Amino acid sequence: MRLYALIFILLLAMGSARGVGAAYHTITCDGNMSDWSDDESMGTINSATFYVTFDFANLYFGFHRGSTDNDMFIAIDVRDGGSNRSIDWYGEHTLPFKADFYVAIENKSYAYLKEYENGTWTDIYSLSSLGGYVEDWNVNIELKIPLKILGYPQRVNMIAYGQWENAVNVWAVWPVTNPMGMGTQNFTNYISLPVKEGINPSDYKYGVNFPKPKFRIDGYLTDWSGDENLTKIDDSPEDSAGDRKNVVENELYELYITWDANYLYLGYEYRTGVWGDSVYDNGTMVFIDTGTENGTNTMKNMNVWPRKIEFANFKCDYFFGEWDGKPGNFYHVIKRNFAEDISSQVIFASTGGNGVRGDVEIAIPWKTLYGDKYRDKMYNISGIKISAAVVGHDNETVLDTVPDVGDVTKDTNFKDDCTIDYFYTSGKIFTPPSLSIENVSYEIKNSTLTISWITNHMSKCMFSYESGGAEINKSFNYSKNFRYILQNVGREFNITIEAWDVYGNHVIKTITVKNESENGTATNTTSSNNVNLSPVWYSVIMALGIVIVGETYIWRKKK
Repeated sequence: MRLYALIFILLLAMGSARGVGAAYHTITCDGNMSDWSDDESMGTINSATFYVTFDFANLYFGFHRGSTDNDMFIAIDVRDGGSNRSIDWYGEHTLPFKADFYVAIENKSYAYLKEYENGTWTDIYSLSSLGGYVEDWNVNIELKIPLKILGYPQRVNMIAYGQWENAVNVWAVWPVTNPMGMGTQNFTNYISLPVKEGINPSDYKYGVNFPKPKFRIDGYLTDWSGDENLTKIDDSPEDSAGDRKNVVENELYELYITWDANYLYLGYEYRTGVWGDSVYDNGTMVFIDTGTENGTNTMKNMNVWPRKIEFANFKCDYFFGEWDGKPGNFYHVIKRNFAEDISSQVIFASTGGNGVRGDVEIAIPWKTLYGDKYRDKMYNISGIKISAAVVGHDNETVLDTVPDVGDVTKDTNFKDDCTIDYFYTSGKIFTPPSLSIENVSYEIKNSTLTISWITNHMSKCMFSYESGGAEINKSFNYSKNFRYILQNVGREFNITIEAWDVYGNHVIKTITVKNESENGTATNTTSSNNVNLSPVWYSVIMALGIVIVGETYIWRKKK
């Protein structure tokens, strides 16, 4: 018994060490955030960070909020039932699940765990009675909820957010891939955290709607090296029009581009400072042409981020913009002068700004750019085009670009027009699959042929039968499984199967059949042009009297 107790104590001690980050990890709720690990961070937005972890007995939450005036909330789903409406705090938000418990923190006097019972939210415990820490003067909040209260769940679904004290304005939300702003929100994504030993909670911070990116999207590009698809474009540190005093300001230093099966990844290193009418800072932008022929060739008169920018041989259908070191926004160009904010559909983070060198990282799901069937659409495009820029205020121009364009030099005036006519081009990202005809199987019985086959993906097919100058053709619409029955076949005939797909593939399979008797049954199954037989199957075939030569099948009825 003493041995088990010692092991338990050691496990707790190991879990409470700074930087361990893998549950189980015990947190001391005292308003000091130093015992939280980066692996327990759910991300930072508007200077606020949300943390989650657990040990054998408790679920722990931490907030580092931007101001003590902000009210904080956590919706928790651990069982069937509950409500998909938030508690009413100057308005009700729509939740992406049915919540059973709610954390509501206004100040030290009102900080409660609530439970949904009989159609209403009811206060069940003050957070201080559960060992939580909330002080009016401290921007840090630390909470613990006994797992016993939650019913010892194997998984906890959650969404956390910050809201103005006296208005329904969501200024921060986790996962960060959710809408926020003035008015009630329709939250669409949530964190689903398994309660089991050995996990890193931050692996789940992007929510159920987003696969885990291959990089940590935290505003630092240090983990991008070595990626097989990575393109890195370096830029001069002293070629910006905004470098008026020959000081390294308003510069793009490097642009990073890569991808995987789920995301397009963009990153850049930059520094912005004073230029033109800007007193404090300037902005950075990334322009994307997805190759679909949609989008705009100008940023003039755009409803957001209007700039004196024209594009040549480039249709901008998505763009990202960040200003003065703020997190930024991602937009979809709907028409020539209107773009919609779709920031909740991508993952991004930034550091630096206002004279401080920093990085921007963006992970854009392919489905955001091309829809759920993005591969099918991307098979038919030649590639994507990308350009990054440092820009001035609204209705001003470009200070620096990567790749460089001729219109932007150190002599450019911030009121000049700019044409971006040079950009990164990816080439084809996803190659369409090849087409094959497989598992051809046929049976001949009493001069009736029954044949079936499959293709490895959706295709159109043509079946052709030829014997003694007679020919029969049968076409089939898009499918993957095919079957055909033909009566009165001859003793010797040729079969041809052709298949076409939407990607331009065309394959042909030809089979010669010699049926030396009008009665009996002959069968065959093959999945390739070459028939490879094991000794066992060879013995079986010889016993049945079937001779196989390449793709010629001769059946002899046994006497």
